[in-house]
Amino acid sequence: MFDRFIRLAQARKALHDGRFEEAARLADDPLIAADRRAREVRTAAQEALAKRGRERLASGDPAAAARDLARAIAVADHSQATRDLDSANAQLARNAERQQAGQVELDRAQKAAERGQLEAAEAFLARLHEVPKLATAAQSLRTFVANRRAEAARHLVAAEVALSDGQLGMAEEHLRAARACDDSVGSSALVRAVAKTAAAQLGAEVGTEMHSNGPRAALLLLQRRLQQLPELAALPAATSALRAVAVSVLASLRSATGASDLPLLQLCAAGPMPALASIPNEWTRVEAAAPLLLRLPSARTQGRPTEVAGMLRQLADLLDCEDFRSEARDLERRAEVASEQVQRARSHAAVGEFDAARALLAAVLEDMPMHDEARNEREAIDRSGLEREQRLQSAREAARQGRLREAYALALAEAQGGSVGNAAALFAQELRARIDLVGRGLDEVRAALHGRTSGAIAGLRHCLSRVEELAKVQRDHDELPVLQRALLSEVEGIEQAEAAARAFEAGNVPAVVLAIEQLCGRRSTLLAADRLDARILHLVDQLKQYADRALLGGRLRDAEECARGIAAAAMVDPVGDDAAERLLGSCRERRLRAEQLATEAAKFLAERDLGSAESRCEAARQLWVDGPCVTKLETELAGLRNQEAALVRVDALKQGGDLSNAQMALESMPPTPPMLRTRIYDMKKSLAQAQGLEGAFLLRVDEGGEFVVLRSESISIGNVRDGSADLPILAAIAGKHARIQRSMSFHGGMQDTLLADGGEVRVRGSKVAQHALRPGDKFQLGSALHCTYQTPCKRSLTAMLQVHGGFQVAGTDRVLLLKDRGRDGRICLGAGPDVHVRVGSATEEVELFGTKLGQIRVRCASGGDIDGVPFRDEHPVSAGATVRAGGMSFVLLPFVRAR
Repeated sequence: MFDRFIRLAQARKALHDGRFEEAARLADDPLIAADRRAREVRTAAQEALAKRGRERLASGDPAAAARDLARAIAVADHSQATRDLDSANAQLARNAERQQAGQVELDRAQKAAERGQLEAAEAFLARLHEVPKLATAAQSLRTFVANRRAEAARHLVAAEVALSDGQLGMAEEHLRAARACDDSVGSSALVRAVAKTAAAQLGAEVGTEMHSNGPRAALLLLQRRLQQLPELAALPAATSALRAVAVSVLASLRSATGASDLPLLQLCAAGPMPALASIPNEWTRVEAAAPLLLRLPSARTQGRPTEVAGMLRQLADLLDCEDFRSEARDLERRAEVASEQVQRARSHAAVGEFDAARALLAAVLEDMPMHDEARNEREAIDRSGLEREQRLQSAREAARQGRLREAYALALAEAQGGSVGNAAALFAQELRARIDLVGRGLDEVRAALHGRTSGAIAGLRHCLSRVEELAKVQRDHDELPVLQRALLSEVEGIEQAEAAARAFEAGNVPAVVLAIEQLCGRRSTLLAADRLDARILHLVDQLKQYADRALLGGRLRDAEECARGIAAAAMVDPVGDDAAERLLGSCRERRLRAEQLATEAAKFLAERDLGSAESRCEAARQLWVDGPCVTKLETELAGLRNQEAALVRVDALKQGGDLSNAQMALESMPPTPPMLRTRIYDMKKSLAQAQGLEGAFLLRVDEGGEFVVLRSESISIGNVRDGSADLPILAAIAGKHARIQRSMSFHGGMQDTLLADGGEVRVRGSKVAQHALRPGDKFQLGSALHCTYQTPCKRSLTAMLQVHGGFQVAGTDRVLLLKDRGRDGRICLGAGPDVHVRVGSATEEVELFGTKLGQIRVRCASGGDIDGVPFRDEHPVSAGATVRAGGMSFVLLPFVRAR
């Protein structure tokens, strides 16, 4: 009866103190569960939990609301709490969705800001909903955008000052820096003013360079000025300067008549010039003539007079050069004579007059040793000595397989009178027509390759398809496979360059660098590399611009990757190596400075100067945003801020009376950094004092170990995952596996009885439903949990359980079953054998006991101190207070059950 009264009183007190979950658990004890008053306590606790859950849900804390509502439902079915729990879970899901969407917008804003697209970054941030977990990162990004905009403004001011002082170069440099910080500054009036001033000097600069170092140096200067200040391209001065350079280049090309300065030709052919408001006709002629002049020497040695004559006529028209026109007429005349002689030789060969045919062909080759038709014709005649019938059959088979040259040679061998000879002659004429068709088609393809339409990939594909069709007709043509491979390689190269351009738009710089390396390696397989070189140079220009933005944005890895691509194109870009080296040098300087700032920030952190550390970290991040030293420092600072926020939440839980969750939150925090160590210690002490020592507490004794002290008369033992047992143990046992019932009788004294509750209990190997415990008894719960019951001190009614097998409760395997409310249940600490806690260095014995009012007191004959305040004889002890007495030091902490 007394035990039932105690249980009911404890449940009511827990309900009165706002410990609703504990009240429901106590009221559910089998000893009083059927009692009407216990049912009323459970119902009141459930309603209080449901009400608190609704209030927390209404106040915007769905996580805490969900915990309370789940606890209310665990007590018994509750329809309103179930609906509220569904609402809390739905709100948690919406919060998670908002956070995910906000993270996407934040990532987009981050990328835009790093590229200098500040207006786009601000637009992304404006769409970012208010998400508490992203607030710090969003504010940091807003600060970054503001700093970049301020930096751009500073550069604009510096540019304006430099322009007013007549320092045009310095003004342009500040404008480039401002554009890299904020790409929207290009439309400002200052940019137009700088461009207008630069345009006024452009003509004089180009003219001076051309007079001093020639047209090539002037052209390089003009390209460099247009790249440095793109706004010049829209002004007439740029067009005039390009026209002056083009006129000089045309004069140089015209006077050289094919033996022009090779670097100048390569520069003119490599292009392209930046897009001007209008391209002068003189420069258009230069762009068309330069590739022809580069290919002309090799074309002259390849024995194709028709192609060379066509090139010469184009050059004559473009350069207005009579020497080219005269050479073309002479070459055409000689080619016409050679063609007539080849035709006569074919006529002789057709009637079997091979000697006459050979004589005519020899005369052609003496004048034009590389004449393709003459060489092929003589080779065909020389191969005509084979067996006539066999050759005719072989000729037909070769013709079916597309080997026209072989078939034609075999047919000519048979064309020497008779029926077989007449058939062979007719067959040879047919083969000749097909060979001529292929030759004319090949000439047309070569001519098309020199035209402007072949500069695009569609034109090249058309030429490739023509060559493929010709290859189907004649498989044994020497130049068809070479030309086909070269065209295919060029088409693939241009496709690869276009793919690289798309990759650059997507921000995939490594793919662009790899493409440049592969494209440069492909140049040797092409007929002419000028079309591919133009695309390589365009990619390199994009890399240079991207590298400038990456460098100013602190993305050194991207900048170094760009430098690798720029260096890889050195064979195409004459200044590529120098640009790459300058870029790598800037990266090294920024990395070194960022590492120095990170080291300074670490020192400030060690000195607990968080503000200085954060300022150094921000400066290091602007220099090297993706540096490991910066990332590590940011992670450490974020950890500090997170722990500070966690401490704020713990304090809020404590102020709200949710001491259990506050304790759990405090214990779940990661290792304490030195900066917060004192604050966390004070928080733990304050929380311990607020929780008190009712029901159970943890006794920690220096040199004596730790003990869980249970003050109840009925102690349930169960699995920690269930969370409802008084003594939760992480073992394979039921939620409430067994119970120890403590009862006091006048004659028999204290008797502890082990009762099987929700699981199997064995004592000395035998299964029991209940067992009166004696000192030294060992019992088993479940399959693996073993415990020993002891009474270490004969002067006290407080007993002890020793848990075996590595199982622990709150980090210890010793549990004291306190006989509460009186000194007869005192816990004795000392150096002697008859104590509960033995400390070898103790100078005298110390007692802990509970008064009739439930207060825990400490007693020591010589006194001691509590948190540094002296006491004599005995004194109350509060949770978290450090007691020093009898040569010992110990502390009593609240016992928080694991959940």
